[in-house]
Amino acid sequence: MAELDKYLGLMAENEASDFHLSVGMKPRFRIHGDLIDHGEEVMTAERGQKILFELLTEKQQAYFHNRKDIDFVYRTPDEARFRVNIFHQLRGVCGVFRKIPEVILNFKDLQLPPVIQKFTEYRSGLVLITGPTGSGKSTTLASIIDYINTNSRKHIVTIEDPIEFSHASKNSIIHQRQIGLDALTFELAIKGAMREDPEVLLVGEMRDSETIQATVTAAEIGILVFATVHTNSAGKTMDRIIDSFPAEKQTLIRAMLSQSLRGVVSQLLLKTADRKGRIPACEVLIATHGVQNLIRESKIQEIATAIQSGRKLGMQLMDDSLMELVLAKKINPEDAYMAAENKGKFEKYI
Repeated sequence: MAELDKYLGLMAENEASDFHLSVGMKPRFRIHGDLIDHGEEVMTAERGQKILFELLTEKQQAYFHNRKDIDFVYRTPDEARFRVNIFHQLRGVCGVFRKIPEVILNFKDLQLPPVIQKFTEYRSGLVLITGPTGSGKSTTLASIIDYINTNSRKHIVTIEDPIEFSHASKNSIIHQRQIGLDALTFELAIKGAMREDPEVLLVGEMRDSETIQATVTAAEIGILVFATVHTNSAGKTMDRIIDSFPAEKQTLIRAMLSQSLRGVVSQLLLKTADRKGRIPACEVLIATHGVQNLIRESKIQEIATAIQSGRKLGMQLMDDSLMELVLAKKINPEDAYMAAENKGKFEKYI
């Protein structure tokens, strides 16, 4: 049993989502969004490295020494699973552990917009789940994949780095591939998936223009693709994707994106009003013909107006989602104010 297991074992009873082991500091748990010290021991560089390196094989240690960081999934003796990043920084080796939930929750339990289910019913196209790190993107994607796996008879391929949620085949067949273990790169794995007869493809992260182009191409040829981007709104998502290409290719990617896009869900996680949990606020864009024209004609700045006009279809701006949570007293107005784009709308509630 690794020494670190005793800390990870405390996460459940403390309702912690993350554990940080950092040189020169006490170990810390992230509890409902806040970092809280645990114990009195201040980690030295030597002790921190010793504790963290207990988890690594010789091959992983060689990879770490070469790359200076490593991502992997760690399973404790009691079968709890954690997404791990160990990295080198100024004072030494540090580690961050995120607990992977054992049970995949459904859309209702996660308090996600009902339109999420509609996105699972498309036969092809691209659905993007976006948000900053720690906003619940992986949890939402796991719920989407589990819903399709349970309710449809399809072939699902996931491409992840690392694999977080482990899915067993139900009514669907599901194959999960991890970058570095089962495939060399996202781009190559996506191109390989196109020859594997999938109806549904999950791309863990669109990191570069090559991965983006392969992802959009997969959606264009008839696969329903779900992917993540680290952006805070639908408009910024379109800008991020298009701007990742050189100017001479941007017209082509706008055309491809306008044809393949089905929707964008941008998430934030906020503390609940009672401070005992967290709840998502979501911006939702549905790719109507009007939205597709805006993308094709490079009028991304008008997407927010299109979302406001499409409320009857299930679209909503992030600020509208925040306001609904404030009025329902599910979150505090101060938290909504800090997260809002138009802070003036929330001033009177503070």
